[in-house]
Amino acid sequence: MKYVSYAYVAAWIAIALCLVLFVAGFVRNPVLAERQRFERELAENAPTEIDISLERDPDFENWQRVVSSRANLWGPLVPPQKVEAPAPMLAEILAGVEPTRNKIGTGDSMKVQIRVDGKKDFYGKGDQIKGCTINEITDADVVFTLVKDGKTHGIRLQRR
Repeated sequence: MKYVSYAYVAAWIAIALCLVLFVAGFVRNPVLAERQRFERELAENAPTEIDISLERDPDFENWQRVVSSRANLWGPLVPPQKVEAPAPMLAEILAGVEPTRNKIGTGDSMKVQIRVDGKKDFYGKGDQIKGCTINEITDADVVFTLVKDGKTHGIRLQRR
């Protein structure tokens, strides 16, 4: 019983201490003290005069010419513009390629008859014709893709 009363007394002391610190935090505001210190430092340090004349130094033209002529100085700072190659003309590449309605199989193993420059043969998904890969075969069309410079370009040719 004696220990229980000590525990209650210790708890009440801890609560009272928390309340005192809480009230002290409101009374003694650290932000207000920092603001006063900052204002005091601003008052002590007077602003200095800055020369902002726009007249050029006599050696400025020479200095600018020397710095501008150094390509190695500006090279790492300013990357060269990338010129992208035009997209391949897939319609021109696949001229003479005519997918037909004839097919063999179903699903991923389906092959369609494609006329290439007058010759008929069956081709499936993944096969290549004139450098282009058959990517997808649907009932209405065949999708050909070509990977050039890391980019994939595609075209749909209608089945007839």
